[in-house]
Amino acid sequence: MIKTLKLYSLIGACLLFSSLKVHAQDWMSNLKVAQKLAAVQNKMVLMVWEEETFYDYPVVVVTSNNQSIIVGNLFSEPELNKAIWEHFVPVVVSEYVYDDLYESIKNKRSDIYLDKLSDASLKVMDINGNIVNVNMGYENDFNLSRIIEDYAFNTEFLAHELKNYAESKTFYTSYFLASKYLDFSLYSKPRVQSNLINLAKIYMNDATQLLAAEPDDKQPELSQRLELLELEADLIEGKAGRVLRKLKKMDKGLVNESIKAYQAFLYFTAHKMRNDHEKAEVWRPLVSLVNIKKVHNIVKNNL
Repeated sequence: MIKTLKLYSLIGACLLFSSLKVHAQDWMSNLKVAQKLAAVQNKMVLMVWEEETFYDYPVVVVTSNNQSIIVGNLFSEPELNKAIWEHFVPVVVSEYVYDDLYESIKNKRSDIYLDKLSDASLKVMDINGNIVNVNMGYENDFNLSRIIEDYAFNTEFLAHELKNYAESKTFYTSYFLASKYLDFSLYSKPRVQSNLINLAKIYMNDATQLLAAEPDDKQPELSQRLELLELEADLIEGKAGRVLRKLKKMDKGLVNESIKAYQAFLYFTAHKMRNDHEKAEVWRPLVSLVNIKKVHNIVKNNL
């Protein structure tokens, strides 16, 4: 039995575990029900394949002395179970579900993502079933302390867009959820940011697929909005030069005046990132106060 463990939550608070008996709440067994509960509780889902629960499931935890130790079986430690329920909605999913999950995404996800879906590790998912912690590094795939510290998100900021997408998958719900995930990534830890951006790109890809369902006369404008959103993701990843090259190619083809404010935001941010303040100031009058704050965050994160 673990005598004293310390797991750090997203906001830096800690949970202390003792050898006292803790009531263990069973993990859920239905992924869709777990997703609905996570939506209500503004949490992520923590998922593992059922077959992994038939044997010992070792995980790494961090002690109060900041030492990493191995706990022999996650599913026999009620203290760890309590911590997981506090931060996630945990679910054990039958292998019978795997084929359906795989078939629905096999041509829409990277090989790394598909490997993550298939492997034995703990998978953090949003309420739509998309995995967030795809690239953690093998040394952290079974590090429960790191998973809690990095991925125990309070998703209230995303709640409206997550709900809209869950209820109706359209170009607009996909687009706005992708945009919101990009905003969310700006306030995340650096080692988590790339996974959140990749999650946003999943919803951008959905928007691309759903664009054809929109009226023909709206598709050129919506396609350009989506292209600009993809450039915003590039900016957050520090690719200012690439963004400027693509913006220049788009300049003569803008089809809607409302898009130009978004274009100005991207130009202004890219020039700021390159310390070209003279060129940046040309675009400042067209950038809203809300987006000025976002510019500062993007630039600061890429220093």
